[in-house]
Amino acid sequence: MNKSTIAYASVIVAAICLLSGCAGIPISTLWHFRSFGADDLLQVNPADVRAAVQLDNGADLGEPPDLTVELKLNGEAQRTFRARLEKLRTGAALGPGIGEEEPGKHWYLFALSADGVQSFRRLQQYLRKHIGPDGDFPDGKLALSINVQGLDLNSELRAQGTLFIKTRLRLDRNDGFYTLFDGNYAIESDSAAQK
Repeated sequence: MNKSTIAYASVIVAAICLLSGCAGIPISTLWHFRSFGADDLLQVNPADVRAAVQLDNGADLGEPPDLTVELKLNGEAQRTFRARLEKLRTGAALGPGIGEEEPGKHWYLFALSADGVQSFRRLQQYLRKHIGPDGDFPDGKLALSINVQGLDLNSELRAQGTLFIKTRLRLDRNDGFYTLFDGNYAIESDSAAQK
């Protein structure tokens, strides 16, 4: 099978705190993150962060995705923190609660890389500097996303014209995985755009 590459397909799959019913993001995820904020990020142990990505067979991740956190605190410029993920394993299924087997699809499981852990800790240091005397954070906006880039697609998928992507995230070992996005993207010549 011939493969062709999407040179840069940046698929923003979740902007958790700015959503009001975006297609492809389950209601249970929106409910779970309804009051998620900067103080919750301070409680995250970077070693517990896991991400899972499911793709159609015939699509391969050319490079690991990033976990991206965008912050806009009142009185501050918007800041973006990117934490690189590294692949732990791949397969048709990743285990109960992580990723179940579905015909024609496969999973990748990621943890934060060493650089990703450092980036996440820089985010937490930045947040600690903004805790007010009352223990609160200034008002603002927070968005979490997983950016999938550099996808290799075989000719059959390209001819099909769509690509299935599901992303899941675990920030706390006790919390389990939440689906951030579950849907299809139209395949274009040099990028993937939501269908």
